[in-house]
Amino acid sequence: MQKIIDAHVHLSENRGDALIRFARLNGLRYTLDELLGTMRKYNIVRGLLLSPPLQGPAPLSNDKIIALCAKSGGKVRGS
Repeated sequence: MQKIIDAHVHLSENRGDALIRFARLNGLRYTLDELLGTMRKYNIVRGLLLSPPLQGPAPLSNDKIIALCAKSGGKVRGS
């Protein structure tokens, strides 16, 4: 059986994330729980989390990306 890895995932718990507005327009919450649920639904075994674009000069800090990955139980890895 083939394993599916999503090589480009975004999620955020940061209000300054520029993609949240677009997620909401598509009925998405843009949370870790939502991402993990979608991964289960489609049998995706891993996701590569990319730092979301923020409104402002600085990207999301690495410690926040690492924390989201740690909360995923190994399903999501940071880039």
